Parts: sequence; structure tokens; C-alpha cells
Amino acid sequence: MATRSVPAGINNELDESVVKPYYAVDLDFVDSNNNAAPVYLWTGVGDLSVGGNTYLGLGGLLEISRTQETSDLSVQGTRITASGLDPNILATAITNKYHGRDCTLYFGVLDDNNNPTQVELFSGFMDVMTIQEDAESATIELTVENKLIKLEVPSNIRYTSAYQKSKHPGDLGLDYVEALQNRRILWGKT
Repeated sequence: MATRSVPAGINNELDESVVKPYYAVDLDFVDSNNNAAPVYLWTGVGDLSVGGNTYLGLGGLLEISRTQETSDLSVQGTRITASGLDPNILATAITNKYHGRDCTLYFGVLDDNNNPTQVELFSGFMDVMTIQEDAESATIELTVENKLIKLEVPSNIRYTSAYQKSKHPGDLGLDYVEALQNRRILWGKT
């Protein structure tokens, strides 16, 4: 497994006497016409611009459960909880497609001038969203599955001539596979 590199800006800021860490979340929603409707949130206050995206600050109202990487490639998900949401973001969450869409979590730090440097911490797919509303506020809890979950999904690919031709008409590459199943081949004999 390759090691993850941490930007020098983060390492430098972590050595300072005052550290301003944060988490940020990219949620890749799409509307009913398959147009992008992304939501960007972070654990600070106010707006934060990073890489051309503007993150809405939720402060302590944005919670991210513990993320964990394992050396055995086991699938570990995470959970994101957001409270006190802007009605527009709540509407985006309710009306747009999210299941199976990308979600990326970042860890970052702000320098003395509040310039951000961040690194990807977790990447996965949005799975189950639970919305709890009362008269004064709404809370969204979103479970996110690790991208390694795809390794647990069985493939429906069949290595037959008919399947190959359904995907690539005119391809003759698998025409003789069935005939090889019970064929006896003697190597090295005349």
C-alpha cells in the first residue's frame, strides 16, 4: 500500500504554537436532470475558499465519525452529521440524487492569514441519508461507504462469445472459448 503524502504546508502549520485545524466535506449531489449540485461544508465559521470551491462553515454543527484505514483492505465507512443547515442545503439533500455518489473528506489547517492547506482523508460513496426535522432545526446523518466496497460487489461479466458480442459487435475474440472447455491438448508431443 502506498503511503499518503502530506503537503508541506500542513506539516509546517502543525509545528506552530497555534494550530487551526479543520475538516471539509465534498458531497457530489446531482439533480433530476443529472446536473451537478455539489455541497461543500467545513467545520469552521463563515465561508472558506479552497481550489475554486466555497465551503459553507457549520462550526461544531458538522460532525465526522472516526475514519480508519486498515492494512488488510477491509472496508471501513464513516458517518457525517450536519445540524442547523441552511434551507437551501436541506432542499438539495431532500430533492437530489445522492446514493452511490462521491463523498470526499479532507483534513486541513489554516495559516496565520487564514489560508487553507488540506489533504484528502477519506473518499467514498454516499449510502444512507437520514433526515430529522423539528420545528426549529433539521439534522442530516449520512453514512458513507469506502470506495473499496466495489471489491465486494460480484461482477456480472460472462466470458462467452454471446456476452462479448453484446458489448462489442463483430468481436470474434471469444468465439472458440466454449470449444476449449473439454478439448484435450497435449503439449510437447506430435
